Amino acid sequence: MHDPDKTYGSGAPVVSDMLHYIDVHDHVCMVYETLEEQFSAVSRFMEMGLQRRERCICITDESNIDVVLRQMTKAGIRAEHAMNAGALSIITKHDSYLKQGYFDPDQMIDSIREAADDAESAGFKALRVIGDMSWASEDYRGVERLIEYESRVDGLFPDNNILAICQYDRTRFSQELINTMIAIHPCCWL
Repeated sequence: MHDPDKTYGSGAPVVSDMLHYIDVHDHVCMVYETLEEQFSAVSRFMEMGLQRRERCICITDESNIDVVLRQMTKAGIRAEHAMNAGALSIITKHDSYLKQGYFDPDQMIDSIREAADDAESAGFKALRVIGDMSWASEDYRGVERLIEYESRVDGLFPDNNILAICQYDRTRFSQELINTMIAIHPCCWL
């Protein structure tokens, strides 16, 4: 990333402009307030990854899968084709963060590492992940380990061809948690 210590606030360029600064090895926190902001970032981030021959994973709420697909189609992304080619996966919190029925940072970190290895073995240039973290505002077992996870997962990025955005909905989390996530992530935009 060109300026990893920069936090982008009001008056900053639109999200799609900011996405050009994210590169392999970057772990970014995106704080959003509207679904338009969230899904605009999702579709553009995935589009850029597909263009760069990176394997793309979008983690979203079950109720948003159709929205994500519509947004991607609207952006000109051939999502079904990309999914059939193994270049794109749209998965849910239950397929990732809560795979064991609860949140386990070790399991999630291992899953990301394995996905990065699989992407490399399949000939992709990198693994690109965007994750909606809204599930962490709910009462799932293990959610109290979220800060531990965000702190530890950052260690994967220097040695693996991964880039990721963790999306936090400002309306669902306390300002204290948002501030903590801003501090943990190497880069953030609001």
